[in-house]
Amino acid sequence: MNRMKNLGMGLDLLLSSSELSPRQEGEEQALRNAESLFKKALNEDEDGQLFEAYYYYRQVMDCLEPFLSLKQEAAKDLLSQACNNAAVILFANGAIKEAQAFLEKALMANPRNQVARENLQVMDSDFKDNG
Repeated sequence: MNRMKNLGMGLDLLLSSSELSPRQEGEEQALRNAESLFKKALNEDEDGQLFEAYYYYRQVMDCLEPFLSLKQEAAKDLLSQACNNAAVILFANGAIKEAQAFLEKALMANPRNQVARENLQVMDSDFKDNG
């Protein structure tokens, strides 16, 4: 009888280890929320509603930044895209230094984001030419 109880405890441990931890569940939920917000941002951006789009891009950043230390590549990619897109809006409205800071954040989140890298180069050269 005692032997069965120990076996059951081991089985419970085995089964519970395959479940998501609260941190992983939080990360998955944050990623889903961020994806939804990113879609809203893109729609606003495409409709020319730049300030509304910027607002949603910032919300994406707020959702995902707490999870950057984890290995969730999708979250890092989405954060990088949101930072890049927010930077483009800021740059178009004359906030060059702030735009550059967002592009640097985009590259920290995803160093492979070639669009952000190119945008940063363009902004750096524009800033030097006009500065």
